[in-house]
Amino acid sequence: MVKKSKEELEKEKEEVQTLLSQIEEEYRRASISEETYKEMKEKYEKKLKEINKKLGIKEEKEEKKSFLDKLLGKKEEKKEGPYEETKTEGPVYFDPLNPPKEILEEVKPEEKKELKIESEKIGTEVIMEIEKFRATLDAFREEKKVMMEQIRAINESIGELRSLIFQTDGALKELEINFNKLAAQVEEITPDKIAKRFIELEKNIEKFNVFIEKTEKKIEDLNERVNKVFEFLRTAGSLENIIEVSKKIDEKAREIKDAISYIERVATKVEKTFIEMTRNLQDFTIYKTRQESVEDSLKEVLKNISEINAKIENLATNKDLDAVRSSIAILDTQIKEFEKSLPLIDAKIPETIKRLRDERDDLIILLESLKNQLKEGKISIGDYEKSKANTEKRIKEIEDKLIEEWKRVEKFLEGGGIEFVPATEAKVEEKETKKEKLVEEIPVEEEGYVELAPFSFKGPMEVIVKSKKKAREVKLKKRKVEIFPKPVKEIKAKSKEEFKKVVKKLFEKKKK
Repeated sequence: MVKKSKEELEKEKEEVQTLLSQIEEEYRRASISEETYKEMKEKYEKKLKEINKKLGIKEEKEEKKSFLDKLLGKKEEKKEGPYEETKTEGPVYFDPLNPPKEILEEVKPEEKKELKIESEKIGTEVIMEIEKFRATLDAFREEKKVMMEQIRAINESIGELRSLIFQTDGALKELEINFNKLAAQVEEITPDKIAKRFIELEKNIEKFNVFIEKTEKKIEDLNERVNKVFEFLRTAGSLENIIEVSKKIDEKAREIKDAISYIERVATKVEKTFIEMTRNLQDFTIYKTRQESVEDSLKEVLKNISEINAKIENLATNKDLDAVRSSIAILDTQIKEFEKSLPLIDAKIPETIKRLRDERDDLIILLESLKNQLKEGKISIGDYEKSKANTEKRIKEIEDKLIEEWKRVEKFLEGGGIEFVPATEAKVEEKETKKEKLVEEIPVEEEGYVELAPFSFKGPMEVIVKSKKKAREVKLKKRKVEIFPKPVKEIKAKSKEEFKKVVKKLFEKKKK
């Protein structure tokens, strides 16, 4: 047998490896079944092993020549490695065209000519046959390539068919599952249930129709409104004019708000001043009663003096003088008492008493606000009771302090001191309107005093000025003064803790 060359073996090896890689790719694509994959893989792996063995052989083997090659007398090609041809024992062949010298010596010249002619004929025939064999080999190789390509295409189509079969199997399984579900649902369905479902569907359709009608009406209303807005914009001119008008309106609204806030502040201050005046007037009624008692005593003293004078004119004895002295002593005591009561009339109330009164009134207002909040349900009963107890305690403390302060004032007045009382004038903001002053200043003559006539808080107030020199009464113009309640801010609190904090802040402000 003729041994293959190294290059041919390597080509075969590469072809086998490419075939193995193609088989693996087709198996990955699921275009070949496992059985065919295993068979083809085993076959080509055996071929690879054989080729590797042939490539790895180191022993030299003789390449067996054909009869034609021996006749042609071609020289043997020496190849390196395992592919070198080695001669072994056996029949010896020679080239008929170039026979060895030993044979030529034995052969006759006539036979030599015949051998040359025969060898030439045989050589031409052999060359023709070799060319034919080469052409057939090339054709076989091309056919092999075509067959391999066809096999690849067939394998790809088989893989596609396999994937389609898998897909169809999955779809059939899904259809079977759906069919089973439908069968179960059809078994459960009854005509009564179907009728109920149809009734429900009709109701839903009616509701949907009603909803559609409502939406259509709303759309019509919106279209009308849009048309009105469009007409308004047309009449207005442009959005810039509307923006300018809105800005002016905002500015005027701000001015109005500022004026309202200023009026509220002034009103609160006026209310405070009026309340202070009413308190002072309440205290003044006490002084008035005392003054009336002093006046009565003075009248009696004057009567006694006139009687004494008449008696003195008639009599001037020691007894009369003693009686006069006793009456004078009585008058002196009465005058001293009158002088003691005068400071109460002329003295101004101290700041501490005013402050305590204000604090007491604020606490009373706070109690009223707490009652209102409890009625509205903004505060719980427990919080109301706690805050009420605290405020009542504070009111009692303030009343005790007021009593102590009045006692101190009386003591100082009994001692004859008037200047100890600090003069405090209520600061009232000036107003631009005619309602700046609640009570007009009254010009009083020397050595006179002011007396207030009985009045009601909601009615007119009369003031009478009396003088020792001129006993005349001056009636002022009647002015109606209304007492407005002090505005109380609502205490807004989301929880009990916030309410307690607000109350504590109020107490701290009052303490300050």
